[in-house]
Amino acid sequence: VPALLVGMVFALSPRVLTVLSEISVEVWPQALAPWLLLAAARAVAPGAGPAHRRRAAVVTGLLAASLGGVNATVSLVALVPAAAWLVLAPRGRARGRALLWWCAGAALGSAWWLGPLVVLGRYAYPFLDHIELASTTTAVASVTNVLRGANHWIAYILTSGDHPTWQSGWLLAQSVGAIIATTALAGLGLAGLVRRRHEAAAGRPAPDPGAHLTRWALLLVLLGVVAMAVGRTGSASGPLATTVQHWLDGPLAPFRNVHKADLLVRLPVALGVGLLAHWATRVERGAGPIVRQVVVVSTVLALLGSLAPLWVGR
Repeated sequence: VPALLVGMVFALSPRVLTVLSEISVEVWPQALAPWLLLAAARAVAPGAGPAHRRRAAVVTGLLAASLGGVNATVSLVALVPAAAWLVLAPRGRARGRALLWWCAGAALGSAWWLGPLVVLGRYAYPFLDHIELASTTTAVASVTNVLRGANHWIAYILTSGDHPTWQSGWLLAQSVGAIIATTALAGLGLAGLVRRRHEAAAGRPAPDPGAHLTRWALLLVLLGVVAMAVGRTGSASGPLATTVQHWLDGPLAPFRNVHKADLLVRLPVALGVGLLAHWATRVERGAGPIVRQVVVVSTVLALLGSLAPLWVGR
């Protein structure tokens, strides 16, 4: 049940509900990212040999080719969780070889769309200089919005008749119930990761795979939050916001739509929700039954509330 919950939280996340009906190509690579991660994890799993590493490289190549490349930034972000899993794996020759095999598979699989894109960039009109500005794309990227998954700037736009440009995204961004539910769900996910980290550090026999999982998950969350929120100006902005916006309007223009890094937060948060649900539903000594029941009820209510666009037909 916790595993199914993880899949539901990830597949029905605010970004998926916001983007799927509008520009689904931006969410397609995110849907493939867990499969890329699974292939990488098997390459460095205990007992994995050369055959496992080669098989993982082939699977990675096929999945990288299936990313499509219609949106290069989202496709590249989809490769980050798997790469981070390998880099953070326990040290040893197996990790180094697995990383080399993985890089080869990812590079070959991505070559069919990445190569032509580089060539096109040399001759195509520089349209990135004439579309949205970094001040616009980062305007709604507060830490809270980033963590709850409602930081796509188009979702906050109204047409001249005060109608939302994107129906589901607007509801998740502006509805009080949806704001509370998505924030609570993100909080439960982070609580699950932090609790698992403390549990992994509490004297469990080494090597503990849970330590690798939580280290990987918390690093991705930190990377995702920084990447998406560091360029936001206004209230509670950081000292680098203006500089980052200048870069995003210049050499980093392909990464100007910072919301495309949502995967780096969404996948770990979904896993954290599952870890917390596993703790709350297993039978062992620990917190009292009331605490566990509160966690279960809160998770169910938060998940149902985060699906508000479905319940109101948007």
